[in-house]
Amino acid sequence: MKKYFALILVLAVIALSVTCFAEEVYKPGRHNTGTIGTSGYYWRQGYFTTLANAKVDVSNKDWGAATGTWTLSAAEQKTNILYMTNCSGTGSSVIGPSEVGRMYTVFNRCGYAVTFKKAGGTGVSIGNNTAVTVAYLTLSAATADYVPIASAAFNINY
Repeated sequence: MKKYFALILVLAVIALSVTCFAEEVYKPGRHNTGTIGTSGYYWRQGYFTTLANAKVDVSNKDWGAATGTWTLSAAEQKTNILYMTNCSGTGSSVIGPSEVGRMYTVFNRCGYAVTFKKAGGTGVSIGNNTAVTVAYLTLSAATADYVPIASAAFNINY
């Protein structure tokens, strides 16, 4: 009889521990039945984040009616959005880090085109009143530079 109680106790402990190890993780709704931020339960497949938890930082550059080069500082390199205004003429450029996978969304309100590139690279020309998402990609040893991912014209009056 004691053996049966011991066996039942061991099975109960195992059953309890299995339920404790199972982890409830949120995931987006299925079959287009929800909205962004709606969640359901998903077992042991990893975490899913929603747009409501997205965090972005912005760096601003006022060229002061001048033309020049803006080399991103360590803090500016961590931002996701770059916003530029007030440059004078063509020839201004932004130097980003040479790190594969870096992505920035660049808003150009300078009045002229600005080039976003790595140090010594050719990069991407970003026209006035244009937002461009750029990414640093290594296509070959000779072609590692920032390339455009998406582009859109905009008209913001501020």
